[in-house]
Amino acid sequence: MATLAELMQRARQRRALTQEDAAEDSGIPVSSWQRYEAGRGVPAAYNARTLAAWLQVSPAEIMTAINGGRDPNFADLLREAMGPLMTQEELAERVEGEVSLRSIQRYCRGGRPLPHNARVLADALNIDMARVAKALGAPPPCPPPLFAADDAARAGEGGDGRL
Repeated sequence: MATLAELMQRARQRRALTQEDAAEDSGIPVSSWQRYEAGRGVPAAYNARTLAAWLQVSPAEIMTAINGGRDPNFADLLREAMGPLMTQEELAERVEGEVSLRSIQRYCRGGRPLPHNARVLADALNIDMARVAKALGAPPPCPPPLFAADDAARAGEGGDGRL
């Protein structure tokens, strides 16, 4: 996987643009563009989304590139989903006390969340649980059994649920 600097440089050169022209075209400040392309800076969530749109890649691919080719961790997912406008305090209010502000702060710094907290935060931020599982190094969540409702109905009718 390419680094963010490599993605930016390739896309800019493919379009035959200078750094200044690419920055203007993308809406990223020139100084920020130059830092990112030199590999000396990490874009904030807003600039990462702007770059993803300009580079025509997903925000997840940008996060992977920022992380030097490794998949995003849970902190990356939180920062990406929160964006530049949501504070950690606002996220804590959104989850209405199910996850403490202190825990959210720890997770944003890279701490590993408890499974319940990961699910609550993912639900509040509309993060796909398969991405959360991957970020946490866990197997993806299993889909419900195809015939679970039929089995439950049969068990409730006095049967033992066997076919």
